[in-house]
Amino acid sequence: MVDAGLSVIDFMDLTPLFIYKESSLYNAIEIMKLYDSENIAVVDEDMTILGVVTKNQIIRELNYEIKLKNLKNKTISEVIKNNNTPIVLYTGTSIHEAYSVMKFLDIKGLPVVDLPWDKKIKGYIWLMDIINEIEKSKF
Repeated sequence: MVDAGLSVIDFMDLTPLFIYKESSLYNAIEIMKLYDSENIAVVDEDMTILGVVTKNQIIRELNYEIKLKNLKNKTISEVIKNNNTPIVLYTGTSIHEAYSVMKFLDIKGLPVVDLPWDKKIKGYIWLMDIINEIEKSKF
């Protein structure tokens, strides 16, 4: 059985996956590809989370007429403008809750913050990092 005291902070990556709001879509795609992630936290210069951009949002921005080189001029801020409430987990969130949220949203990872009113990114939690603990609890 999994220790009931285990939370997101026990498993989160302390080097969070993020991109600055002024970055290009091209850069976001490259980072997502490098880390095999379907989302990335968008932060300002103070590391405050402004949103999360997903592969699906980027795909919606793409059409047959846009060439990849044109994405270098489009900023992440333009993509997340309608997504001003990012989905985040808190350092005290249980790994079971984190697992449920990620499975429900069908995503592999989420940014982690300390408190709801303090949106400073502290880390990133990956589904693959907690799945073994979750699986142990089933027995």
